[in-house]
Amino acid sequence: MHEEEFILLNHAVEVIRSYISNYQQKWDGNSLEVIRSTTIMVTWEAPQSGRCKLNVDGRVSCDGIAGCGGGIRGDYEEWLSSFSVRLNNYSSVKAETWAVLEGLILCLDRGFKKVKVETDVAQITRAMLFNDPVIGNVQLFTRIRMMLEKKWQV
Repeated sequence: MHEEEFILLNHAVEVIRSYISNYQQKWDGNSLEVIRSTTIMVTWEAPQSGRCKLNVDGRVSCDGIAGCGGGIRGDYEEWLSSFSVRLNNYSSVKAETWAVLEGLILCLDRGFKKVKVETDVAQITRAMLFNDPVIGNVQLFTRIRMMLEKKWQV
């Protein structure tokens, strides 16, 4: 059961777009009307029975320092493991790609054989599904493909 404040991830994009549209409509080029902030709660869905879920993220700060991290949870929503890595001078897409690789390595090291990977970068998802390297990340993507070829289900 979900509380009324929670929305599914696919609806979050629509809600965020409406907030952006509201913001743009309030802006007249010279002044900005104060807009009330709103919190959007997005749900997390557990993986199928017998699987774990790897959620990853990569970020770059305004001074160019990048980092990535992720968490692994089980099918009962229990926390299994997590990681974080500091990276230097990377784009946000490359940082996210590193997060996928580091997360897969951790899953394999921990013996997790059935893993669902979630990333918020569509380019990486498409690259993993269609064997199409993310531009500028061919070496990282090749390492991810090698990880995916191991004896496990990702």
